[in-house]
Amino acid sequence: MLDTVISIDSLSSGKPMVLSLTASREDCEALANRFDWMDVSSLTATIKLKAIANGAFHASGVIECAIIQRCGLTDRPVPEALYIDVNERFAVIDDDDNDGEAEIDPMAVSVEAIQNNEISVGEMIAQLVGIEATPWPRDPEAEGLVINPQDDPTNPFASLAELKKKL
Repeated sequence: MLDTVISIDSLSSGKPMVLSLTASREDCEALANRFDWMDVSSLTATIKLKAIANGAFHASGVIECAIIQRCGLTDRPVPEALYIDVNERFAVIDDDDNDGEAEIDPMAVSVEAIQNNEISVGEMIAQLVGIEATPWPRDPEAEGLVINPQDDPTNPFASLAELKKKL
């Protein structure tokens, strides 16, 4: 599933393509490793791809995913069910027109560049799942539990505090 790639030539007829994808156990393990999660229990997607203009394509659909992350405080498992609406656009970018520089309009619709005349549906799904997952999951039983920032070795101020003690 995560290696699903669609050639834009197959979409040129104007007829939408509907993909029903289910991740294998290997895909789920690869995704869990990629995002340092405990597990990806399931991942399914229904994606509709269609050409919307010359060199432009639209992906819509739904991704459903069940993941288990670690609580940042207790290291206990925190399950999460994700239901993601897909609304992505892709376009063939002509590098000859902009001499390697792209103009970015912050108000424009986000468009992914198509490379090698292919849309990487699997990578799109992986990125959307990674973005939509809770960034710092917390175990409900950890309510009220606080770690002193000075005790956290990844805190840059903890290193400065140690250095200050030595001076």
